[in-house]
Amino acid sequence: MIKSLIIQKSNLIYLILIVFVFFLCGFYTFSKYAVIEEPIDNIRIELDKNILSLGMPTLYAYMQGEPKVNFQKAYKFKRVNDSIIEINDLKREGITKFRIYFEYIGKDFLLKRINLLSDSKILKTIKLSDISTFDHIEINKNGTFSVTKINGYIESPYILIYNFPYIIIFFTTTLLSILLVFLFKKIEFIEILAETNKREYIFIFYLFSIFSFHPLFNIALIFALAFYIKKFSKERFLENKINILFLLFFLVYFFNSIFVKSNEIRDFSTIERFLPFVFIPILLSSLKPKRPLFFFMMSGLILGFCLFSFSLIDLIVNKNVEYFAFDNFSKYYHPIYVSYLLFLSICYLEQHYNLKHKYFFELILFMLLVFLGSKLVLIISVILFTSFFKNFNTNRKEIISFFLVLTILFIIFKPLQIRFKEVLNFDDLSILKEKKINDSNDSRVNGLTLRLILWRESLATIDGWKEYLFGNGVSKSKSKDLYDRLKKLGLIHHVTYNPHNQFIDTFWRTGLIGLLILLSLFIASLSQGIKNKDHLLIAFSLFMMFSMMTESVFGRVRGIYFFTTVIVLLTNKDLNNENRNIRDSRSAK
Repeated sequence: MIKSLIIQKSNLIYLILIVFVFFLCGFYTFSKYAVIEEPIDNIRIELDKNILSLGMPTLYAYMQGEPKVNFQKAYKFKRVNDSIIEINDLKREGITKFRIYFEYIGKDFLLKRINLLSDSKILKTIKLSDISTFDHIEINKNGTFSVTKINGYIESPYILIYNFPYIIIFFTTTLLSILLVFLFKKIEFIEILAETNKREYIFIFYLFSIFSFHPLFNIALIFALAFYIKKFSKERFLENKINILFLLFFLVYFFNSIFVKSNEIRDFSTIERFLPFVFIPILLSSLKPKRPLFFFMMSGLILGFCLFSFSLIDLIVNKNVEYFAFDNFSKYYHPIYVSYLLFLSICYLEQHYNLKHKYFFELILFMLLVFLGSKLVLIISVILFTSFFKNFNTNRKEIISFFLVLTILFIIFKPLQIRFKEVLNFDDLSILKEKKINDSNDSRVNGLTLRLILWRESLATIDGWKEYLFGNGVSKSKSKDLYDRLKKLGLIHHVTYNPHNQFIDTFWRTGLIGLLILLSLFIASLSQGIKNKDHLLIAFSLFMMFSMMTESVFGRVRGIYFFTTVIVLLTNKDLNNENRNIRDSRSAK
């Protein structure tokens, strides 16, 4: 009776799921693309006199089918009268989207409208309220905008196209909905969700919120804490050494913010960002959810599915494979953080599933890692996955097939080859010897050389034994020191970058004390993993340790949420109790 009820509910949910996929793909398509009758011939902007008295803005465009701005060609506006400027003769350019840059600082400028015309006929009108993408620009409530830094820009809100492939998009969306239903059925997500205690739904919502939109995970954490805090166990909190280390790590930053550089204005934004180091261990000491990592894995599969679907729509509309590459593929997310989630999902599938189709899902997830394009993450993922989860003596065919498919993907996917060639060109290392880089767009500045420069310049700002021992907290002066060094070196496009190495960043801000606590986090998790022969804990700890060597993971709130939640889940005895081979019993029936 119960099983038949679950099946009936599952069928209804699958139907809702198909409708949801159509809605999601439709929303993405029509929020990103706008169909116009013919190519743009004229872009006309109505501004106020104040802004034009400071100088003319400059327009840079996206060309047809291209996912990035073409900065090689700047379009100059001509004045029509005191408040109207325009650019003419654009039909041959094939412009589909554009940015308008302002090379001066000012407040309360009025943007009445942007008209896109063809032969004096208005094709589209864009108002300031339509603008959702901008940088160094503040949109004011009174309908004006302010430019806070030189070269602030606003971007047109959608891509303009002339022939939209409605039928192809419809059939593509149909196939995608079938694929998602197939994925859910094979993983038995709906059935597992139906068997889950209803009280755990809030925690599941929290897990899924980590890779949702930015304010949501803060709301989800607060809501979950309010719901579960009554059952907080001090004994459970103290039993896990990782919880205490996270608390100490937070306190080091907190006290540094108060006592280091005492003559400066306090800046508690970093402390606010680091509060999850305290709240997440408290939350996970207040409940004992079943299969929390299963739902984390599902969030990775669902997120990967959504990103793939959106990029497939972009590919069909624009006929350009670069929409599957790196930032263009990860869309609203930093590709590095998505890669972390996908690696966890791959390892979880391998450790907790013994079903044949798991290799199909693992292959899909590795394919998504290729699209995300993080070189180090991809290499580490392959090495750790094959080292901890594959035995060559018993899985020889699987390992050979795995490397064969990855090799084929690498050969086919040209953008990834280009990224590897950039860092493998050792002649580019010559830039490290130069005291002044004359061209800020120097081709020798790549992912490797830029990081080496950032590490060197960050460490060069540390002076005296106090800074070596206690660091500089969140001192703005030390950030400005790095800013000034990078500017003096000639890297004007990278002056706002952080050190891109979590260990150096921690040492830079909190000295040896903070660095030792961070290293202790990994020592404790690896020791527990080795003691319990927990391959997932060992692999994830090593993965994050290597990842932190090339990325300041805690520079974004999402990185703090993800790392803290996963490490506490994996090291907590009460929470790390997911049944191995979780679906074997059902598959055997």
